[in-house]
Amino acid sequence: MNETVYSAAFFYPPDDNGVPHLDMKILRSYIILSFSLAIPFNIMIFAGFMSHSKIKKLIEHGECEYTKRLQLQLHKALVVQTFLPIFLFFLPMGALFTAPLFHVDIGSWSYLTTYLYALYPAVDPLPIVFIVEEYRRAFYELFDFCMCTPPPTKVEDASSMYRNSEAAL
Repeated sequence: MNETVYSAAFFYPPDDNGVPHLDMKILRSYIILSFSLAIPFNIMIFAGFMSHSKIKKLIEHGECEYTKRLQLQLHKALVVQTFLPIFLFFLPMGALFTAPLFHVDIGSWSYLTTYLYALYPAVDPLPIVFIVEEYRRAFYELFDFCMCTPPPTKVEDASSMYRNSEAAL
């Protein structure tokens, strides 16, 4: 623990009399940091909104039912993938940097930000895998193969086989 480096903003350093006052240089740094988080956040929201409107138009003008269904599934996955970085990156980082300004001690909860940030790349492709039906089926088939589960067999009852053979005559 002696070799660990910590970095924090000390918003309210004490003056010569020991009374804490807001340091304007630190506040300016916080504002710059806030803009550095706000710029990609706003770009992401803008791109998500533009993609949402374009995909809605594509769904309306889809040529076949399969295309419409696929576009709708991709649209749902895009919406989920737009919210993932908000909840796994922007909100935790924003709370981490803003809490000291309002004298909120998050202390032991700050580690959560690191875990959420590291979790994002692993979680990001999951909406596509689980929302788009073709990917979901392929994913489940992969695990059926790994678990050595035999493929389901088609069982026909004798009466349907009898009717089919009579129809062929």
